[in-house]
Amino acid sequence: MQRLNEHQIREQVPDSVDLSLIIRKVCEDNGLPQHVAVAIFNIITFVSFDLAHNYFSMQRKTLSIRDILNIIEFMRKNKDLLSLEAAFKHAVELVIVDGVCLGIDIAGQDEKESIINDCQQYLARVMDVVFGVNADSLKIINAEGQFVNTLQTIGVEPFMMPKKQDLLIQNSFAFEAETTKSNLLKLIRAFTLGKPILVEGPPGVGKTALVENLARQSGRKLIRVNLSEQTDMMDLLGSEYPTTSSAEQDEDEDQEIQFSWCDGVLLQAIKEGHWFLIDEMNLAQQSILEGLNAILDHRRTVYIPELNREFECHPDFFVFACQNPS
Repeated sequence: MQRLNEHQIREQVPDSVDLSLIIRKVCEDNGLPQHVAVAIFNIITFVSFDLAHNYFSMQRKTLSIRDILNIIEFMRKNKDLLSLEAAFKHAVELVIVDGVCLGIDIAGQDEKESIINDCQQYLARVMDVVFGVNADSLKIINAEGQFVNTLQTIGVEPFMMPKKQDLLIQNSFAFEAETTKSNLLKLIRAFTLGKPILVEGPPGVGKTALVENLARQSGRKLIRVNLSEQTDMMDLLGSEYPTTSSAEQDEDEDQEIQFSWCDGVLLQAIKEGHWFLIDEMNLAQQSILEGLNAILDHRRTVYIPELNREFECHPDFFVFACQNPS
């Protein structure tokens, strides 16, 4: 596309731009060479300026420092699994391309596909100019691996997830189907970053089923909740309920009513290290989103005033969310 060719690829990061200095410093701190900083700078400026210029809907799309940090963190975590070029490609697809149309109003499926196609074309050009990866080499990197399901691991090469044997449940879910395998690769690839995962798609395409069956086959306990406009944070965390003081009192005597705390499903998952699946995430009230903030970000904690206590998330606790397009 002619409009895509208008964006020139920089082969050096300009010293005068604050963003470039941040990218270069973080890459250096994580042991990544400087041409990775050049590649990230090109991708960020392309999405922030060129796509916003070419598509009105993309003017509401903003990339933050957090996106840059996630790209670099993914590359650092997978440096022993992937080549530098492959790690960069997968990182950009995970952090930017897969969710580039989330949270904005696009003019139908055609525009969405056009935006994603522009991103993929520009990513291919960056891979060529900055990393020296030509079209034939890029095809090898793009080729999806085989679905693997052994006693120890499950996944799509090269991204594998270790199994937990104590809750392992085998079933006949067709992970090998082409679309399902592609979605599974994206899901496990995102899982390696260690951040909560949002899955968006039309009703009935298998968003929830994919997460549920991955949990069964990998030996994780999954707790699922469906949100509605009436759901409140205490429905998830728990509440105090009335109980009788003692079962040994005489039936004729008036039993004293007491209140005791009962954990909600979310607090149970936080304490015991289960996977937690939030369905219909786009129906969540603002109070729910605010209540989840500390759980989903780097703090991984939740404070419950009724107990005057803060709970830290179990290391194995992980959050998935599913929603239909808004």
